[in-house]
Amino acid sequence: MAKSRVFIAENSGARRASHSGMILLVTSSPMARRCAAAITQAVGEKVMVAASVRRAATLLRSMEFSALVVDQPLVEADSPGAEVLLARAGMAIPVSVNLSISSPERVARDVQAGLWRRVLEQQIALRTVRSQLNAQLSDPLTGILLSSELVLNEPALPPGVAEKLRHVYEQALLLKSRLQAAGS
Repeated sequence: MAKSRVFIAENSGARRASHSGMILLVTSSPMARRCAAAITQAVGEKVMVAASVRRAATLLRSMEFSALVVDQPLVEADSPGAEVLLARAGMAIPVSVNLSISSPERVARDVQAGLWRRVLEQQIALRTVRSQLNAQLSDPLTGILLSSELVLNEPALPPGVAEKLRHVYEQALLLKSRLQAAGS
């Protein structure tokens, strides 16, 4: 029989689950175990269940999660606690569900969609950073290359200086090619 990948926070130490790639399910619903199992099956990540907002806040303070799945009725009863959860979520994508009206399979699909959304957002952010970095470094790098070429063409340049400047020029060329490759 395969080992269960569902953790109940009250039954498992935080040290055993201290890696990211884990999902935190915040609910006191009797459907918690079935829902956690459905999420694990759908996305392949372990699920830790916290039966209270307070326990969830403690776990969020000590660990990283890929998703924070919150059962709406539980957090509506504790709206200041809900704000604390969102503030401590870190990089975890928040997914709001209602286990009293949603099947575990539906919840798993919602979590899967949230995780895909996070991947897409990260890809867009990475492309934006690459583009900005390329734009910021392109002109100064071109200036270094042109200035180096001009100085290297000077006949009275001492050999030691020429060798060092050639090294700077080659490094700048390498950097420019890496920037161009990352930009495409």
